[in-house]
Amino acid sequence: MKIIISKEQYRVLVLKLLGTLFGELSITTAEEKNRFGQGNDDFHDILNEDGEEIACIYIKGNVKNKGCKRDLTFMNDTIEQMENFIPYYKHKMFSEVLIEYVYKCTGIKCDCIQYDYNFVDNDTSSKTKKYNVKKKKKIKS
Repeated sequence: MKIIISKEQYRVLVLKLLGTLFGELSITTAEEKNRFGQGNDDFHDILNEDGEEIACIYIKGNVKNKGCKRDLTFMNDTIEQMENFIPYYKHKMFSEVLIEYVYKCTGIKCDCIQYDYNFVDNDTSSKTKKYNVKKKKKIKS
């Protein structure tokens, strides 16, 4: 049996799921980390409501993808947790909703996103998806 939902229904569903999984996100900016001597100023840390790091926003350095000003990268365990609840990603739509969720909580608009998916037995074997939301195209590795 096929169930068809609209893009808006998908967006609302994923936003509610993200809100349930992570709650209100907070951010530790690169400037704050630098001020407190906590390390690298190439990225901001995104924390869930429990204070656990779930993602980074790379703003400079060699790690961010080519052509991206603010590159949102999710931690593997975070994506694996999401994959348990959303077994099938519509990658472009899912990427746009993830960017929207982070923007809504942190006020930082990212133009690119990177996440892994299709984990196999908690092993490192997975596929990486890189997508430029602003240009609406995949980023080649």
